[in-house]
Amino acid sequence: GKWAGPKAVGADGTKARRSGGSSGDHRGGHFPELPGPDGVVGSFPSPDERAELEILAGKVGRRDARGEQNGATERMDTANDNNDESDGTDPSDEDANSDVTPPRVGLIQQVVANEDEEEGNPPSNFTDMSEEPQTSSPVVLPGVLAPNPRHTIQERILMMVQTAPLVEGTAVPEERKTNRKAASMIIAVLSLAVVGVVVAAVLTRRRNTQTKAPSAVSSIEPTLIPTAAPTSARFQSIKTIVSFISKEEDLSDPQSPQFEALVWLADVDGMQLSVWDEEDIIQRYAMVVLFMATKGELWSNSSGWLSDEYICKWYGVNCLWMHSEGRDYVESVSLVDNNLAGNLPNELGALAHLRLLRLNNNKLGGTFPTALENIGPIQEILLGGNDLTGTLPDMFDKLTNLGFLYVPMNRLTGTIPMSLYGHPSLEEISLYSNLFYGTLDFRHSPSLRYLQLWGNVLSGSVPSSIEGLTNAVHLFLGENVMSGTIPTSLGGLPHLEVLGMWEMGLNGTIPPEIFEIKTLAGVSLGGNELTGTIPSTVGFPSENFQGLAFEDNRLTGTIPKSIADLQNLQAFLAHSNFLTGTIPTQLGLCTHLQALELGNNSLSGGVPESLGNLANLRWLNLARNDLTGDMNFMCDISGPLVYADCENNTFSHAEVQCHSPSCCSVCCSDTGNSGCNTFVSTAEVMGEYLFNGRTWT
Repeated sequence: GKWAGPKAVGADGTKARRSGGSSGDHRGGHFPELPGPDGVVGSFPSPDERAELEILAGKVGRRDARGEQNGATERMDTANDNNDESDGTDPSDEDANSDVTPPRVGLIQQVVANEDEEEGNPPSNFTDMSEEPQTSSPVVLPGVLAPNPRHTIQERILMMVQTAPLVEGTAVPEERKTNRKAASMIIAVLSLAVVGVVVAAVLTRRRNTQTKAPSAVSSIEPTLIPTAAPTSARFQSIKTIVSFISKEEDLSDPQSPQFEALVWLADVDGMQLSVWDEEDIIQRYAMVVLFMATKGELWSNSSGWLSDEYICKWYGVNCLWMHSEGRDYVESVSLVDNNLAGNLPNELGALAHLRLLRLNNNKLGGTFPTALENIGPIQEILLGGNDLTGTLPDMFDKLTNLGFLYVPMNRLTGTIPMSLYGHPSLEEISLYSNLFYGTLDFRHSPSLRYLQLWGNVLSGSVPSSIEGLTNAVHLFLGENVMSGTIPTSLGGLPHLEVLGMWEMGLNGTIPPEIFEIKTLAGVSLGGNELTGTIPSTVGFPSENFQGLAFEDNRLTGTIPKSIADLQNLQAFLAHSNFLTGTIPTQLGLCTHLQALELGNNSLSGGVPESLGNLANLRWLNLARNDLTGDMNFMCDISGPLVYADCENNTFSHAEVQCHSPSCCSVCCSDTGNSGCNTFVSTAEVMGEYLFNGRTWT
């Protein structure tokens, strides 16, 4: 075995080795049992002699040995004198025993050498050691050579051992190993305790800041950002976190929304999110950038924004609790008609769980935010009614969950992105009232239901591939500069409800197959160059049919009597064509009619009195025809604007008798009153009568 235990350093800097306190009745440690004066092992040394042995061995060191040890010292001096007299040795002879090296000396040297090697210390020198200052008279134990005052402590120990018998089988203490193991276990336990405390603190902080459920709109006013340049370590830490979603030049520009948001989040935000909560910091930062970039201080409603409330409580923000991650994520941002102005920041793309983005009817400028392509779960992008410019990025193939793209009434230009055609999940594409150009390239899009591309400068013809829109409900392609004919393949769209192809420059005839669609509710083909007659199949659609617009074409023939079968018809516009014949009396059965436009044709005969049954009529234009008879029956209907050839001038007499203004609002003639060319526009009809699909507010 090896000696074990802590080391004591003497006044001369020499490390004295001592045993640990693992056995024995003395607090100083374990000593081999030595024979006493009577030769019996275990009866020596006595307690007093053990104390003196500690002093000699360096275990007690320089503690005050005065007091109770003085008596022991006197007794040992007497014993030492007796020992000297018995063996004839002169106590003053220093070299009397210098050459004596009993086996036990080698044992002690070997033990000390092993311990030096284990501890990495230089080998102990047992022959050349500095003197140890004495604080008391030398003490001699019975049977031990008397020490010389000039001997060091180590030399005294050797001298003491020289006369002590070696006890076979005496185990060397192992306390040092035991102490090391115990210390390692204590350190490990303390480390685990510290880690547990840190984790508990983080989880408690996260629970307090993240599990706040969305509630009513807060009235807390926004906190202003500081004017001084930030220098805090927190600022630098947050800057590092958000540098993955913002450009370095933006984060370093004091005038940028990104810099302002960074300063606010680091040094002003009362919530003071932990820099370890990277997900929450990124979400909060992105929302603050949106506020800064769109002049949030001028919003119509900014309740809760830039307060110390959780972002889920900010006006227009809803969150989704993710159980798997134990936190809330921004699910929707709805700030419709809220006076947002400025450019949309790309930091919105950091809202990784955003599903609904509704910012329509504001004053947003700049380009379409391309960073939205990073939001895989997004389902609705509503940016209509703003002032966006540039092109629409071709990125929608990455947004496989996108269902509604609503970006009308902006100033977007370029061609329609190819990634929109054949999109697997898009249900609505509304890009009307922009500046898109180019041709259309329809593909199989089974999910697409609402396609609104009217009010652009699209060219070319309507491709026959439009039949690939097998689930189309609304097709609005009007007000473009296209040409060609109306594809007969439209008749193969079994779910079509509204077809809008007005003012497109189309020619040819009206395909009768269109009116064989049972779900059809409205058709607008006005403002083209269509020829031929109104198909007799026009009355085939279901009872849901509401609007029929053929105005301003080159249609000929008569008005089909089958129109009377459309008992829920609300608008029938056929003015400015070359229609002939009489007005079918059956129209009086369409009691839901609100607009009837037959002016500027070549219709003849009398005006059917059955029209007096149209109690819901708001607009009636029969002017610039060859109609005759009495129209005073219209006096029984309150409210409608009535245009008729009831004007009497010097060139001709009135063709129709109608009291003005009680019955006829405006009296016209074939040559006078330019006001008689006023008609209900197709846009009004489409908006008021035909469009029953989704409306975004």
